[in-house]
Amino acid sequence: MNVQLLTHSAPHLHSAISQVIDYYIRHVAQYQKAYVNSEQYRFKCLKKELGQYRMIDLNPEIIRSFIDKRLTKVKPASAKRDVCALQRCWNWYRRDLSMRFADHFKHIRLPTDNTVAVK
Repeated sequence: MNVQLLTHSAPHLHSAISQVIDYYIRHVAQYQKAYVNSEQYRFKCLKKELGQYRMIDLNPEIIRSFIDKRLTKVKPASAKRDVCALQRCWNWYRRDLSMRFADHFKHIRLPTDNTVAVK
């Protein structure tokens, strides 16, 4: 009984990123149209790469290293979408749940997509 109460309670600053993402999916993302197609994959990737960190440990250097790893596997546009999914989750916790932590994404340069078709 206690385990179930812990898994459905709101994450705190010392919660793992994987728990934070699960909570966000359960309360926000599953109701969004993009979640059905592409967002599930993005959150799965985020949980795999950043899931072991705690919310309080997340900083611009960790986010940058995640971007660098993703750029070795996917195109810049996909890496940007992955980071933006994490940023949406982060901002929801900051704004809607009034969690007090810095906006690390201000200090991150997102990958640019230079493959825009010219007509």
